[in-house]
Amino acid sequence: GNLKTIRIPASVSYVSDPYLAFYGCDALQSIEVDNGNSEYKSVNGCLLSKDGQTFLLVPPGREKLEIPNGVKVLASNACSNQKITSISIPEGVEELDFGVFAEASSLEQVEFPMTVVKLGDCVFWKAVALKSVTFQGDVASIGTWNSNSVQIDAFGFYFEGVTVPTVSGTSNKPYVRLYVRNPKA
Repeated sequence: GNLKTIRIPASVSYVSDPYLAFYGCDALQSIEVDNGNSEYKSVNGCLLSKDGQTFLLVPPGREKLEIPNGVKVLASNACSNQKITSISIPEGVEELDFGVFAEASSLEQVEFPMTVVKLGDCVFWKAVALKSVTFQGDVASIGTWNSNSVQIDAFGFYFEGVTVPTVSGTSNKPYVRLYVRNPKA
C-alpha cells in the first residue's frame, strides 16, 4: 500500500498486536497518536506506551531508527521490519522481548548498551544480513530459537547458513561463545 502516515485517535485504548495491526503497510513512515490518548504516544513517528518506557513499533517503511531516551523495553516484534538497516539503542534500555529484530533482513549491525540485561527468544530470527552484534555489558538472560540467521541461547550465538557476524563486547559471561553451522563461503 501507499499509506505513509496513520493517526491513532484518543478513543483507541488497546491495540492487540501493533506489529500485526500494521503488517503489510510497507510504505508507512509515521504513526501519530492523539495527545489525549491514555495508553499510547508517538515519538519521532514511532509507537510507544503512554509512559514512554515501552517501545511498541517502528513503522514498517523506515530504514533508520533511533530508540528514544527513556525506553526500558523493546516490545515483541517492535523492530520486525524488512527495510531497517540501522538502529541506535540508548543507555537505559534493559530488555528486548520476543522477535524484536525478527525479519529485519537488511539490518547489518546491532550494539547493545551496558543496560541491556535480557534478550528474549527469536530476537534475530531471519535477520540474514546481520554482520555484527556488540554487547557493552553483561546480559543475564538470553533467549533461544533464532534460526535462519542467529540462534542465541544459554551457550552462545549460533549462525546458520549465513555469513557469520562478529560478536564482541565486554561481557564476562563464560558461556558467550560463537558457533557456526553451514556458513556461507
